[in-house]
Amino acid sequence: MTVEEGLYAFLTTNGAISALLASRVYPLRLPQNPTYPAVVYKVVSEKQPMTHGGTPGGLVTIRVQFDCHGGTYTLSKQLKNVLKAELDGFNGLMGTVQVGHVHFLNAVDALAAVTETAVIPVDFRILYTA
Repeated sequence: MTVEEGLYAFLTTNGAISALLASRVYPLRLPQNPTYPAVVYKVVSEKQPMTHGGTPGGLVTIRVQFDCHGGTYTLSKQLKNVLKAELDGFNGLMGTVQVGHVHFLNAVDALAAVTETAVIPVDFRILYTA
């Protein structure tokens, strides 16, 4: 299972998150005519240190951005707050991916270019075992 598949599994099975989203969790972009609220996720950076022997190490650090689309500013904020509450400090399994730590990095208020609805990008750093 990839880390992206693990994220999807976590987001769609976590009680507080899935209560808002059900399965409206999408990689890279929203579908046409989306139902709100919804989250779009993308890995914006990935680092895997090399061992002294020149092979990839077992721990990987990724930065993931979740775009919280609520349809309204209030619902976008609520979704951001739920993601932060459920992800920040998390360690354990996301699907079958062993996550060592999730750390909230930042969030900003924005406006989606096409729909002109509120969207709040939220960034997290995730350390996991490859």
